Amino acid sequence: MEDFFTEQTYYEFPSFEVAIFAMLLSFILSTIIAFTYRFTCRGVHYSKDFFQAIVLIAIIAATIMMSIGDSLARGLGILGALAIIRFRFRFVNPKNIVFIFASLAIGISAGVYGFAIALAGTSIFSGVAFILFFSPFGKTDYFDVNLSFNLKDKVQIAQVESMILSYCHAFKLVALREEKGMEKYEYRLQLRSDADFKSLFREINGIENISDVRFNSRGSVDQV
Repeated sequence: MEDFFTEQTYYEFPSFEVAIFAMLLSFILSTIIAFTYRFTCRGVHYSKDFFQAIVLIAIIAATIMMSIGDSLARGLGILGALAIIRFRFRFVNPKNIVFIFASLAIGISAGVYGFAIALAGTSIFSGVAFILFFSPFGKTDYFDVNLSFNLKDKVQIAQVESMILSYCHAFKLVALREEKGMEKYEYRLQLRSDADFKSLFREINGIENISDVRFNSRGSVDQV
């Protein structure tokens, strides 16, 4: 078994068993990377679709690499086919693209039968990701969400801020102005990891004399 991982044998066209093993290894290791992403992801931007993409892209990469082999012609053909696809997905968090590349690297390693490289890469990458997460560099010092709303009776602001505090580690008032006889407030919130921010906005929207409740989460604007 040890020789199977340490001796990198090249297959022009791998047997069914070898191909299945490479794809299963890609699946297992990319799942570890996906769970690393899940547990080190901060804020409200965790996406189940992105979690699945991390897992699936490694299997795709392994399949492509086994299909190409050492054939330049097949490589150019696959490159041309992939050039037809236009990827227009915008990564909200720059950290996300790192996990996509990590999963691709695992799939490529497994696809060229570098099983030891794939195992070592997954172990080191996940380990370092957790170390950074728990280190001072991983502490949350940014605000996840911008909240704005109009309030007729400014006496009620204490009630609103008390409700906000129950969902947040911290918050701060960044703007206050009068519009059409109403006070318009804008806050920046640092949400707790277990906080349901949608429930927060529903509760705020249910307060009497409050209107036009909006939140902005790194470029995506919603109105409750």
